[in-house]
Amino acid sequence: MIGFSFIAFILLDRSVLSYLIINTLMLGACGIYDLFWWSILGEMLDYHDNPAKILGIGLSANVLGIFIGGMLGNSIASSDTIYYNSSMLALSVVLITLIMLPLLHKHLSMLLKNHVFLMTLYEMAPSKQKDTIESFSMIGNLTERESEITALLLKGRTYKMIANEVYLSENTVKTHIKNIYSKFNVQSKVELINLLMEKEN
Repeated sequence: MIGFSFIAFILLDRSVLSYLIINTLMLGACGIYDLFWWSILGEMLDYHDNPAKILGIGLSANVLGIFIGGMLGNSIASSDTIYYNSSMLALSVVLITLIMLPLLHKHLSMLLKNHVFLMTLYEMAPSKQKDTIESFSMIGNLTERESEITALLLKGRTYKMIANEVYLSENTVKTHIKNIYSKFNVQSKVELINLLMEKEN
């Protein structure tokens, strides 16, 4: 949308309608970015020991970006070569973004591949997920509650998230998970996932 707003800025005249079109495209792009930013931060709150720190860093980064953008805008507007500077700045931002996107995509892909629990069950159909977890629970001779917790654990849930979903305290969930690990003779979530994948293969 930012790209379309730049194209519209070049092609359209300087009327009120043109301003509304360009501004709508730019603000729409900013709104989508904000939605993405706060959605990611919201998800991260569940996976961190100190959610207030994550929220503070996210809010600070957002406000700092607006502050720096405002300062840059004022300095460019006060300079003599306004058209040249603003055009170069806009092109630089678009170019840097285009360079960063493939690198970010590669980094995220590597992150997902390294954290197998993020992908294992999500790639299965819901019916197959249920059958896999049930058969896996039978192999480990798990209780009904342990099977429920195992299913959530294999989907990448944290202790806190599991506790909220099954209406237990975090300490009780931790005790159940220790029992699950001992029944499967594993030490961590990753080992449990690897065991599940071995049983599948």
